[in-house]
Amino acid sequence: SLLPNHPKVHFKIRTKSSFVNEMIKHDGLNRVQIKMDINTPYIIDKYQHGTATLDERIDAAAKVQKANGFTLDIVIEPMIYYPNWLKDYRDTVRRLFKGIDPNRVRSLTIGSARYRKQLRSMIQKHYPNTKLFNPNQNLEEPEKEDERMRYSRQRRVLMYSEIIKEIRQHTGAPIKLGAENPIIWDDLKLYKETVMSKYVFQYT
Repeated sequence: SLLPNHPKVHFKIRTKSSFVNEMIKHDGLNRVQIKMDINTPYIIDKYQHGTATLDERIDAAAKVQKANGFTLDIVIEPMIYYPNWLKDYRDTVRRLFKGIDPNRVRSLTIGSARYRKQLRSMIQKHYPNTKLFNPNQNLEEPEKEDERMRYSRQRRVLMYSEIIKEIRQHTGAPIKLGAENPIIWDDLKLYKETVMSKYVFQYT
């Protein structure tokens, strides 16, 4: 009864869960935005313990598309570099669009791994054998006005450009970058002024 009684209320829900059945029994009244997090099976198994599998997330996303009054956004982040990353992310995008309606995706957000100092310390404390910070990750110290370690600019542009190429084989939906330097938007020829006109760049 919340939405019908409060016409100014909008919900934006970001999730790695597949438990959407109870929610979609109700009419979203075009005011509920579901942002479904997608990643490769390797990343889900290794780093996203206790969350839905890729296929479960895709199935849930398809249900959201078919429900009344809901919109679906896809989030592919954090993209993490590992030996088979390119093949795995391409396959993940193909599986995604095989299981959902490409014409009913509101937008997609892609973003690479980034770590604030506190987060890095916490990960290393609880997972001392983690490979997230190995030299082959090519992480760089925070740039000016940024507090996060990131992949090099070259690596981020490579990863984004490859995933965008695959996405564009399936949909023309707007693509955004998650918490990314505006320079990277320019490198990729993404129109940040249009896509982000109502937002503040989290990077700064």
